[in-house]
Amino acid sequence: MDERVMQFRVGVMVFATLIITGILLAMFGKLPKIIHKEYTIEITFPSAPGVKKDTPVRKSGILIGRVSKVKFATDEQGRATAAVVVTAAIQGDKRLYHNDICYVQTSLLGDAALEFVRVDDPKIPTTEIADGTKLRGYVQVDPTEMMSDLQQTLDKTIGSVTTAAGNLSHASQKLGKTLDTVNDILDENQEGFKTAVDQANRTLVSVQKIADATNKLIGDEELQEQLRRSLEQMPEVVQQTRDTMVTMQDALGKVESNLDNMQQFTAKLGSREMLERIDRGTDNLDQLMSQLILFSQKINSPTGSLGKLMNDPELYCHLNRAARNIDELTRQLKPIVADARVFSDKIARHPELLGVRGAIQRNPGIK
Repeated sequence: MDERVMQFRVGVMVFATLIITGILLAMFGKLPKIIHKEYTIEITFPSAPGVKKDTPVRKSGILIGRVSKVKFATDEQGRATAAVVVTAAIQGDKRLYHNDICYVQTSLLGDAALEFVRVDDPKIPTTEIADGTKLRGYVQVDPTEMMSDLQQTLDKTIGSVTTAAGNLSHASQKLGKTLDTVNDILDENQEGFKTAVDQANRTLVSVQKIADATNKLIGDEELQEQLRRSLEQMPEVVQQTRDTMVTMQDALGKVESNLDNMQQFTAKLGSREMLERIDRGTDNLDQLMSQLILFSQKINSPTGSLGKLMNDPELYCHLNRAARNIDELTRQLKPIVADARVFSDKIARHPELLGVRGAIQRNPGIK
């Protein structure tokens, strides 16, 4: 065989071997390791169902690496915990960021995969994940487990609905019996209820009449004007009364002194006569107190004047006349107060007018 033909065949064989090797590397994922340098990250999951070595790692559905190691996490004392640490080898040209969250996804056939999903959370940094970074991952709900839980929840719900339906039927029976009892009570006490309603209506009518009379009384402009004038004049009358009382107190002081003198003067008249007068005065005082007690009892009696005052249909007319009388009395009281002031002034100037001692021993008075 010609040597050139042999070399050509060897060259074709080597070229075919390289092509087949490249195809195999691309099929089994070894080509990225050769072309691009890999970097590793550690992801801690609460559990990792179906995750093992060479489990695919994807981002947005695209293969970016594979799981290189799976182990249990350990605590500070070196004891194994329930968490799982998964070491993933990521292709160098496939970059991950901290806002890419890793989830363990399980299909209905039991195949597992690690999927990175981008989240829009301003609290999570958007910096790039470096080689050797440790992350926290999450496990998505297994569809089979979700269906099982849903079946259990549905069974519990159906049981609860059945129980509630039974309770509702029992409650409706009790309600029917209660309504029957209420109807019987209403039938037996129909007349009593009717009487109570009539009494309530009569009470409301009486209250309405009293309210109408009160509104009419308050709304009378003439009566309001008379009361206003009387109230305006009352301070002046009170002041005059105070002045009169002061003058009267001075005069009474002198009268008391004169009475003391008269007591000494009349002591010689005999004590028996004075005692008899005192007894009669005491009897009169007892009679007066009895009359006052009787008067107060009549005032407090519901059949007395005050008891009938609220129900008197002539209340408006009486109050109107009373207001006019008060107005007239106020006008008539002014000259009386003036006369009392003149009288007290005279007594203060000439106290001898009140007693024998004043007539004997003249006094120039306080003025």
